[in-house]
Amino acid sequence: MAKLIVEEGGKRRRFRLNPGKLTIGSGEEATLRLTSEGVARIHAVLIFKDGVVTLEPEAGVAPIMVGGKSHSAGFKLAVGKSAAIGGARISIEAEEGEVKAVAPRPTPRSGHATRAGQAGGPRTSRNRASEGDEAPARGRHRKSKPSVPAGLVVGLGLAGALIVIKIVSGWADSLDRPFEPMGSKVKIEGKLGFGDYKGILAELDWVDENRAELSVEWHSYFDSKREEAEAMRGEAQLYARNTTGTKWFTTQLEKFQTSYLKRNTRPEARVFLKRIAQFRSDYPRHPKVTDGWCDRFAERYAEVAKLNEPPTMEDLTFEVKTLTWARPHDYKKSFELLEAFLLTARGSDEMAAKALVQEKITKRKEYFDERILYARKYWDDNEPNRAVAELAQLVAKVGDPAMEDQAADFLLKFPGLDGYLRSYKRDRVSTFEALMRNESLRAYAASNNVL
Repeated sequence: MAKLIVEEGGKRRRFRLNPGKLTIGSGEEATLRLTSEGVARIHAVLIFKDGVVTLEPEAGVAPIMVGGKSHSAGFKLAVGKSAAIGGARISIEAEEGEVKAVAPRPTPRSGHATRAGQAGGPRTSRNRASEGDEAPARGRHRKSKPSVPAGLVVGLGLAGALIVIKIVSGWADSLDRPFEPMGSKVKIEGKLGFGDYKGILAELDWVDENRAELSVEWHSYFDSKREEAEAMRGEAQLYARNTTGTKWFTTQLEKFQTSYLKRNTRPEARVFLKRIAQFRSDYPRHPKVTDGWCDRFAERYAEVAKLNEPPTMEDLTFEVKTLTWARPHDYKKSFELLEAFLLTARGSDEMAAKALVQEKITKRKEYFDERILYARKYWDDNEPNRAVAELAQLVAKVGDPAMEDQAADFLLKFPGLDGYLRSYKRDRVSTFEALMRNESLRAYAASNNVL
């Protein structure tokens, strides 16, 4: 029986791997729970069937990395290969004797010792006799038989190894597979029961390659199943996106509400209303939007702070503070607000705003240098998810063209960056749009069919 090896936090765990499915993630609902950074609540599904392990990443999560290559779709994980899921690593270990490329050599007969220095393993006395060696006495003389040519033995061994490898890796199912609509239907109906939309779409891709052979009835059937599978995929992607939205809601709205809105003052109310508007834009189908939560609180604070009125210096100071008091610091938005305010500010307000600009320029340089060092550390520690997150936020929010380009150049060195960008496009719309304003990243996205 194969073993699943999990490595994270300096610890190594081993599990017996039984045929079937298990979910991997950081949430309580995951069968295999990981505690590392960069792991979604449900990050992937592991399927063990017929000796083959398949990993299927969930929609919208960071890609799984194997040997420097990113995987955003299902793939087979070979024995001995290590897959990085966030900051954790998993691998498959075959128990001794479980998978062999060729059959074991015969055990030597009693009384037939292996010749000293012989590299090819034990031989029978008949083989030794044919090579001119003296065989031990056996009571009667036996005629020597011609040995099998070495080339034939090697050829048969290689052929056998290839067959075993193909079976183990799951290739056998796809070799010269005849197209049978009923067979595809049986597979699709089985996958529907498990909600395996990825498997259904893969089977339908196979069907499409043979579409000319289908009758009108079969066309209709398979088209309807594709609609079902696409709907399932859409729901999965919505779930992943709303999961990200819930984290944003908890930290940026719910926590802010309980910590600052008790004072019921204008600066706090303005920030809260702006955050509600951003949440609605980024996660329009989140339950907190669809159940009216955002509408109720927007209406409650509309009279405290009217967003169509220009901000006061007090409003501006508090908003800039909230944009730069926790990571990721949004210096881009902060300087945009300050520049707009300075267009009309006079007297003490103008002086205060200019002083705040100089303060934030200094703080921005310190912050950028610090986060670049952290990104390099994550890169060196083989934690690509965390490194990408640091660099993406710098590109999107640092607000200085030279700094943005430096972070983008570093980001472009990451293998599988297209997978990360697709994840941002699905789940962090405003961040993705900010990344695409960088010319280098936009060119990369265009050449990798991300746009």
